[in-house]
Amino acid sequence: MVCEPRLKALKILTEKYGETIVAYGLNFQGKLIEIYRNPETKTWTILVSISKERSCLMDVGKYLEVPGTDGKKCVRAVDGT
Repeated sequence: MVCEPRLKALKILTEKYGETIVAYGLNFQGKLIEIYRNPETKTWTILVSISKERSCLMDVGKYLEVPGTDGKKCVRAVDGT
């Protein structure tokens, strides 16, 4: 897990990787969980903020589809599986 000052982490995600936030929420410990994604490359990052000043990179990947934003429907949601 890589942790950085929050503003530095956000700058890297937006400026270096072209990712923008697509989802966020609180986990059961009250930490902010955010999912960032580049709409062109479809790379994604999960960021966990452990305080207002510090965020940690939890995971990264590629080929993240976001139903409703890519002009596609989520097959699992549509067919109930």
